[in-house]
Amino acid sequence: MNTGFSANSAVLGGLPKKGDLILADRLVHASMLDGIIASGARLRRFAHNDLDALELMLHEEPALDGVIFVVTESVYSMDGDSPDLKRLASLRKRFGFCWVLDEAHATGWYGATGSGLQEEQGAFAAADIVVGTLGKGLGSQGAYVLSHAPEVRDALINFAGEFVYSTYLAPSCAAAALAAVERVKGMSGERAELHALSHAWRDGLLEAGFAVPSGDSPIIPLILGDSDVTLKYATALRAVGFMVSAIRPPRCPCVPDVSASRSAGAFLPPCCPPLSPP
Repeated sequence: MNTGFSANSAVLGGLPKKGDLILADRLVHASMLDGIIASGARLRRFAHNDLDALELMLHEEPALDGVIFVVTESVYSMDGDSPDLKRLASLRKRFGFCWVLDEAHATGWYGATGSGLQEEQGAFAAADIVVGTLGKGLGSQGAYVLSHAPEVRDALINFAGEFVYSTYLAPSCAAAALAAVERVKGMSGERAELHALSHAWRDGLLEAGFAVPSGDSPIIPLILGDSDVTLKYATALRAVGFMVSAIRPPRCPCVPDVSASRSAGAFLPPCCPPLSPP
């Protein structure tokens, strides 16, 4: 697929049908919701990462003629948090639903070979359908859809408008992605360094008095709680070399999205003396 958005939209817009049921985490990506709405399937949403709530929904639903799909991400793009994938795998085995998992924000930096959080948590290949990106951790462009079922591949190739009626990914991007997939398998040292840097950033922000959620993901939301304050922080950070966008409602709670190459010592207070926790 040309983009992760297209991949999610194609999978969830084309595979579930009217009469099927989709149980989705409250915070799944907009591309997933677009596909779900287009599918015509019935949707129920459970509280973010609350697998007890998901299990209750699975018990509540009567036997269906259609298919139950459960839709989650492995690492969420705004909060950087994750569900318990081993428990999800256990629920899948118990209830027999079709599990669609987005690994876009885990590919490259989780797992012994960088394949994602399923590998990291010991639930490798547990999901029925995995969607991920060839950008982000792999540094190219485009997206992929993985499944054990040949029917999934055939359905997407023949019926997904996002694939059939779109220009194919440029050969140079495909070649770069294939090379990156091979290279990332042996980048355990780089993964360890990235996790060390993310822990150092998180610890430094907490010591400086900022509100930072717990976790070990390299996605570290800096929660400021006010749109105007967030815009001021984003402007000041860009002025000292950080590529920052201020993320505000309705996209999500006020969280700036930081992407920069910095050493472990380059925390916000030294870089931006005028800034202090709100």
